Amino acid sequence: MKKNDNLVTALLLAGARPAHAERGLGRGNVPKPLIEIGGRSMLRRVVDALLQAPSIGTTRIISQRADEMVEKAGLGALDVEAKVSGNSVSAAVRAELDGCWPYLVTTADHALLTPALLETFLAAARASNADVCFAVVERTTLMARFPESKRTWLKFRGGAYSGANLFFLAHPSAAAAVDLWQSVEQDRKASRAIVAAFGPLLLLGVVMRLLSLQQALRFAGRRLGCTVEAVILDEAEAAIDVDTESDLLQVTSILKQREEPSVRD
Repeated sequence: MKKNDNLVTALLLAGARPAHAERGLGRGNVPKPLIEIGGRSMLRRVVDALLQAPSIGTTRIISQRADEMVEKAGLGALDVEAKVSGNSVSAAVRAELDGCWPYLVTTADHALLTPALLETFLAAARASNADVCFAVVERTTLMARFPESKRTWLKFRGGAYSGANLFFLAHPSAAAAVDLWQSVEQDRKASRAIVAAFGPLLLLGVVMRLLSLQQALRFAGRRLGCTVEAVILDEAEAAIDVDTESDLLQVTSILKQREEPSVRD
């Protein structure tokens, strides 16, 4: 295990629902993190990226079936921890905030993740001095490279953004954001919970596109009692995870091009 007080604790979320429960991912009873792409499971690919990133210290896999994930992904000989969680993602993250700050939170379906991308995000997140940072990719960046991609877009004044499944929790005050996430996740009427947390003026500003992304986050941070910033990444691949069969095909194609040997004359 890497030893350094400045290293980041990585919390890797590896949900254990069968892949057939995911949208369009027909892989029998194989949990989504264990779906293989090019001979390696998505979980193994993300773990490899985390272990190779110089800024990451501890890598902790969080899953309802954590030990099974480690065994079936062939991670037993690697320097990773496995923690069993319940079905609430936010509660699982909250339970792991045990004082080893800072934390990185990411997901096992982020199969295109690389050490370089991790380092880019972490460097920008640290430089922001914010309590909470999350990565996004602007729509024009993604569409210029992968026009066939179908993502969910957060629309603000000045741009639309897609999340990149990378979250940086820098200080104990960041726990307030996770607490809000947990309360919203547990509320069947999530929109009501969000309105209660942030107030209708913020939501109106977002819906009417009166606020930029960073303005909205500053407003939200004041209500939470912590600072929140978005790290806008230039790497289009950062916004592509695997939620559907078409995502899986796209990621498989990208990895094939990335990993196949160079053709030499």
